[in-house]
Amino acid sequence: MFCDQVEKSDTPHISKNILDFQEYSGITLDHLKFFEIGNFTNLDIEVEFMKFIIAKSPMLEKARIELSETVTVEEELKILRDFIPLPFPLASPSTKFIIGRPKLFDES
Repeated sequence: MFCDQVEKSDTPHISKNILDFQEYSGITLDHLKFFEIGNFTNLDIEVEFMKFIIAKSPMLEKARIELSETVTVEEELKILRDFIPLPFPLASPSTKFIIGRPKLFDES
């Protein structure tokens, strides 16, 4: 739904691939140390946004991803498998990733 709205807008050009770094080469998030995204469902746009933030944040210490309650156990395993090798560039190789369900985060 959101993508349909973007495509129909009067905006002259919006990249459909957030990771087109040539278009965003001047953007850096030098002061970002903590990043959190909630209700994560592993949609392509969510994954692309995370990759963008992580690639542009050289001081990032922790990235916390709270999964949506609608994510099945099978989907959660796929998400974890996709993140283990980290097949995308990291501006800060020491970033600690925390991926879990809301109940896990409520206890911490």
